[in-house]
Amino acid sequence: MTKLVLVGVSLVVAVQLFAITQLDRELVVGVTGAALGCVLIVARWHLTHQAATDDDAATGDAGASLRRWLSRTETLVSWSESSRSDWDRRLRPMLARQFELASGQRKAKDPRAFHATGRMLFGDELWAWVDPDNVARTDKQGPGPGRSALDEILRKLEQV
Repeated sequence: MTKLVLVGVSLVVAVQLFAITQLDRELVVGVTGAALGCVLIVARWHLTHQAATDDDAATGDAGASLRRWLSRTETLVSWSESSRSDWDRRLRPMLARQFELASGQRKAKDPRAFHATGRMLFGDELWAWVDPDNVARTDKQGPGPGRSALDEILRKLEQV
């Protein structure tokens, strides 16, 4: 944009110098106005073109963001259908954090209220897969709860 301003000022000065050599007042005013108008039109076009380019870039960023979200979602689903170890390491901490945020119950503040709220919201079967204290010490290669359990947990979190 600064280059555009410099070129525009240079053009107006050059036209002014040319017009002054002609010693005709109407010519000086007319040529200066025309040069200034051209500079303003080009500046306006440049700004409009720049805004359109920015909109295209923002749309591209939204597309990239959507692709990242889709990839992350597919990964989460694959972890839910994998082993208990994957569930405990990757999904359980995320789900427990989301539960704390959604319910307002902090485990560190009142562990008994935290667990009671979890059982009340999810039921005993699903709470076992969200409870951050229920990480498997043995049978880590056993199956995780699967996609249906993840779907039900996320649905219940949405309701909070």
